[in-house]
Amino acid sequence: MKTFCPNCEKETESEFICEVYSCNECNEDNGNYEKPSIIYWKTQSATEAEYILELSSFISHIMTLGLLRGSPRLTQQALDLLDKTRIL
Repeated sequence: MKTFCPNCEKETESEFICEVYSCNECNEDNGNYEKPSIIYWKTQSATEAEYILELSSFISHIMTLGLLRGSPRLTQQALDLLDKTRIL
């Protein structure tokens, strides 16, 4: 990707190395060597995994209480969803 280099003052081919942050309290710098898009997708996947665990827990609770006993179709769908979440 082409970016402006403040050292040679030209638009040059460059690659992402890190993001640098400066703490407003201690004034120290800290860097992050992962690309922002990778960080975003790691956060998204962790959030989705947590959400799937909450849903499977909720479905398990409904099954334990027997709230789907009157509907074989809903019971089967709930069991299918639980099977899929166990694979993850």
